[in-house]
Amino acid sequence: MAGRKWQAGGKNSIPARALLCLIAAVVPFSVARAATAAFAPSTYLGDLDPGVVWELLIGSVVVASFLGAIGLWVLSALRKAKRAQLRRNAFVSSALNHLNQGVVMTDAQERIVFCNDRYLDIYGLSRADIRRHMTGTELLELRRDRGVLDVSAADFFARAAAPEGLVTELPGGRSVLVRYFPLPNGGSVATHLDCTDQRQLSRKLASTTQFLESVLDNVPVCVAAKNIEDGRYIFANRAFERFSRFSRDHIVGKRADEIFRPETALSIDAADRAALDAPEGYHRSEFFVERGAEKRILASNRVIARNEAGEPEFLIALFEDVTDRRSLSRELENNKKFLELVVDNIPVSLIVQRVSDGRYLLANRSAETILNRRREDAAGLTASDIFTRAKPS
Repeated sequence: MAGRKWQAGGKNSIPARALLCLIAAVVPFSVARAATAAFAPSTYLGDLDPGVVWELLIGSVVVASFLGAIGLWVLSALRKAKRAQLRRNAFVSSALNHLNQGVVMTDAQERIVFCNDRYLDIYGLSRADIRRHMTGTELLELRRDRGVLDVSAADFFARAAAPEGLVTELPGGRSVLVRYFPLPNGGSVATHLDCTDQRQLSRKLASTTQFLESVLDNVPVCVAAKNIEDGRYIFANRAFERFSRFSRDHIVGKRADEIFRPETALSIDAADRAALDAPEGYHRSEFFVERGAEKRILASNRVIARNEAGEPEFLIALFEDVTDRRSLSRELENNKKFLELVVDNIPVSLIVQRVSDGRYLLANRSAETILNRRREDAAGLTASDIFTRAKPS
């Protein structure tokens, strides 16, 4: 049926009626046969003993009454079973009508046997639109005529039966997720879920994710993220690709020991553990990694991202190659020491003052005699601070 209740007709009472008819037909015949067999030699009923006749009649009545009682008991049991089935069907129908999903069921002949109220609400149909013995294909054609189905019936059954289901677009921007399940008895069940809000949220999330990935892809610092549980990378930006010389497809889904050499992988794992052990969930370090035939120095910042329960879920690593910077810094430091050595050993006094305030910035060893103090102590002082005239007593 296509109504609010299940189809449960009077077919269950047919066997009971047939049984009573059979009893009514068989009992007199059986009694007659028994009487004939018992008194075959007698030609007339009047020749029998009256007591035997009465016993025969009483026995027939008892047998007929017994069989009639059995028939009535069977009929009563079938009626009780029918009422119980109707109550169960009414309960199931009521429960299905209160679902937030539309539900349509068909039998082996593809006839609609149930359609809940939510289905009608989703597609703007009425109960009168569901005719008796209407098939699922006819219902789909009705929806196509009403403009609430954007695919053919064949496409509907094929795509809705797929694991991911079928999303149909309705007028007004609404979306419905349909899943179709064939049953072993030849029937089917289809569920229809209004997923408009979920689709909008999914689009917003995809847009936000795309925007963030675009930002991270264009920062000059290497950015990578991995799962805490298995240590596998789930994201790598372009700077990481350029530094590692591996494509993003090669990085994502793998652990460090599956991408880098053992020594480099051990350095990365050590930095990860240090970040996990840090109370504040943040760790900064520098370590060597191998890239081809050369060793590079990475300055790394690692941050632990936690879930709603406060448990570590993701590790985010931001790092940059500081090899050239460290090399330049060491070179500058060496040059500074060399220049200081030269300045200290020239045979004349050398003093450097800042023009804006006259403070001493540099003095060599020979100038200590003039300044009457160590050159380190002269730094930051002015001439008036050093050469103060003694007041007359």
